Amino acid sequence: MRSSDSWRENDRCCLVIIAHAKRGFSGTYRVSRITAQGLWLAAAVSLPAMLLLWNCDSILSALGQQESTVVLTKSYLHAIVWGFPAMVGSEILFNTNFL
Repeated sequence: MRSSDSWRENDRCCLVIIAHAKRGFSGTYRVSRITAQGLWLAAAVSLPAMLLLWNCDSILSALGQQESTVVLTKSYLHAIVWGFPAMVGSEILFNTNFL
């Protein structure tokens, strides 16, 4: 397991534990607040990640990658960058058992 995977798992587990504790303690109102806060956090994380993915061609060129690889990677990342916020948001919703 890569370190980024374990960070993602730990972050997901914390949100799930908080949501389940609040659901058992005081009902769905608290869970909806926690889920909303998780979605705001997802938006805050997604924007810098989208900027990084969008400008990855200059980063790859600076690292000395071949131009053909940079062009293919740029077109791929420009296509997936718009799905990144939806992916992070769906992780929040599925892992707080809101969907």
